Amino acid sequence: MAISVCIPYDPMHAPFFSKWHTQLAMAGTAAYVILFYHILTTIMKKDIPLFQYCVRPYTLLVVCDLLLYLLNSGVSTLLETSFTIMMSILLYIFLKK
Repeated sequence: MAISVCIPYDPMHAPFFSKWHTQLAMAGTAAYVILFYHILTTIMKKDIPLFQYCVRPYTLLVVCDLLLYLLNSGVSTLLETSFTIMMSILLYIFLKK
């Protein structure tokens, strides 16, 4: 995901780089979601109440962002912004727990 930020997105002047920017960003986000679910399953094996506390809001975030993706037929600014901000807030709340 960090690499995709370094690649410019300008489909009119650099379509090749824009394609790579988009694909790397989507792959990075998917990997991030899978990694966090892996962390949640690891927590589930050790601390069920913490897992129950964390899994519901995270699943809600992922489902809402998937709906945004489907409604816009692709990645939008709202989707990018909401996932980034809400994920940061959720991680901060989980850290406090």
